[in-house]
Amino acid sequence: MNSLRRTFFPERESSLVSIQAVYPGASPEEIEEGIVLKIEDNLDGLTGIDRITSKSVENLGTITIEVNSDYKTDIILQDIKNEVARISSFPDGMEPASIFILEPPQLAISFALSGDLSLKELKRIARNVEDELVQFKEISKVDLAGFPDEEIEIKLNNTQLQKYNLTINEISQAIKRNNVELSGGVIKTNDEEILIRGKNKHYSGKELESIVIKTLPGGQVLKVNDLAKVTDSWVDSPVKKEFNNQPTVVVSVRYTLNEDMLTAVNKVKEYIKNFNKSNQQIQAEVINDRSKILKERIDLLTKNGLVGFILVIVVLSMFLHPRLAGWVALGIPISFAGMFIVASFYGISLNVISLFGMIIVVGILVDDAIVISENIYQHYEQGKSAIQAAIDGTMEVFPAVFSAILTTVIAFSIFFFIDGIMGDFFVEMGFVVIFTLIFSLIEGVIILPTHVAHSKALNRERKKGKVNKIIEWFTSKLDYAKNKWYKPDLDFSLKYPVVIMVIAVGSLVVTKSGMDAGLVKTAFFPSIQGDYLKIDLQLQPGTREHVTEEWIDYVQDKIREVNKDVQEENDGEVVTAIEKSIEASLTMLNLPCCLCQVKIGLSLLMS
Repeated sequence: MNSLRRTFFPERESSLVSIQAVYPGASPEEIEEGIVLKIEDNLDGLTGIDRITSKSVENLGTITIEVNSDYKTDIILQDIKNEVARISSFPDGMEPASIFILEPPQLAISFALSGDLSLKELKRIARNVEDELVQFKEISKVDLAGFPDEEIEIKLNNTQLQKYNLTINEISQAIKRNNVELSGGVIKTNDEEILIRGKNKHYSGKELESIVIKTLPGGQVLKVNDLAKVTDSWVDSPVKKEFNNQPTVVVSVRYTLNEDMLTAVNKVKEYIKNFNKSNQQIQAEVINDRSKILKERIDLLTKNGLVGFILVIVVLSMFLHPRLAGWVALGIPISFAGMFIVASFYGISLNVISLFGMIIVVGILVDDAIVISENIYQHYEQGKSAIQAAIDGTMEVFPAVFSAILTTVIAFSIFFFIDGIMGDFFVEMGFVVIFTLIFSLIEGVIILPTHVAHSKALNRERKKGKVNKIIEWFTSKLDYAKNKWYKPDLDFSLKYPVVIMVIAVGSLVVTKSGMDAGLVKTAFFPSIQGDYLKIDLQLQPGTREHVTEEWIDYVQDKIREVNKDVQEENDGEVVTAIEKSIEASLTMLNLPCCLCQVKIGLSLLMS
């Protein structure tokens, strides 16, 4: 079990290919007609493609291709690149299309770096944090968000340009010629080869100021700073994040197919703790911890397993024997142990889907073991020897036990035949349930009877103690209920089987009719309230940043008002933090809420 990786969702190689085409200044209609439709037409009929979807927005067209599960994504990717390269009628000004395999984002944890500092200083510290995190062997992917790209702005003085008879194009060409890094070839000597390279690439405005633009006849040298004002600035794009009303850079740590999520999260939390101790002006605070749900599932599985183990021992001890109950309860860890051995070879990980399968199967694990052990005990009470009772008791119920396990295995084997992303996800749940039940069958038919046959539970010479008196009392009560209530119902069912079948079929028809009429609601996934409430505001293309921000601030103020009212009424806040994000014309709020109060918070916020 400890050898299995821990991830949030099952890990599978991506079957999605993305094409991104940037056309600055183009409207969604121009993107659609000039780029997207041409690419879709060329990809039409390409072998190995299941589905193509596209999205055209201002300046950008995105096409997502879903590859058939029978084909390798890498091979189809090359075919797609070849088809796109054949298109020669793309509009002028379009940047080269970017074509890549779309790996689903596997977020482990994200945290905010916020403080009373300038955005440039926040970015510098965030870059240092990024470099330090990737030094850990458990972490390989770190993303930063919350600031636009940097640029060097050169503001030319029109008077100076006229004075020296220069054009903008001449200055642009001069800067390009002097801001390069090129290979100059190789000098070969008798002893060695020397690589010549011109390294004259500049990355700051101060470095660009000294570039020579022109030499005048009198020997005067004109540099960039003689003709323009050079400053380091941000790209004019509305990209900003705030966390609890403070400027923020968000650090997101992701994990790859070969990494363990819980290990990465624990490393990040340890780093955050040390970072906050050593920094006063800036603090790191966790925004989204994906390991929380996984840990809760693992705790739930552990709790269910222990509760099931104890209940089996207690209930069977009432009617059979404590030793017999102990051997039956051992079927739970033994079945899981066998499944974990096979899972390590198959590449299964501990994730929310596989853990859900384990939680499901805990409830049905010991069914066959209870039936077998009870029947062995019954044969022993009839006067047979312990070994003979174990053999006869097992073989008598083996067909029924095998059929019960087989029907469940067949039901869950359907998950292996589901196509697409859903099939990739639920294969692991089916695998967990099937192999746990198979090992429970092996344990119940082979291992359990052997242990029971040599157990002191089957001992006719045991003393009549308090335990046996308690067992006899419970057995007498069970016999009374069996003969008083169960036996008459059983006799009726055997005497009138048609009535029972009509009742069963009628119940099925009524249920199906209720579903068709909408009286019984159905959903592929249940609606589960989470710890985060997300609010998206999307305004019309071309809306200015300050207008968008005014609306999101209005929503933010209302959230704080509701939070304050709830805090006064219930002596505790609902919303613990607010993350504000502005990108182009899209604005988002993420609200991490207290788990114990999330239901109140959601209902009040929604109203």
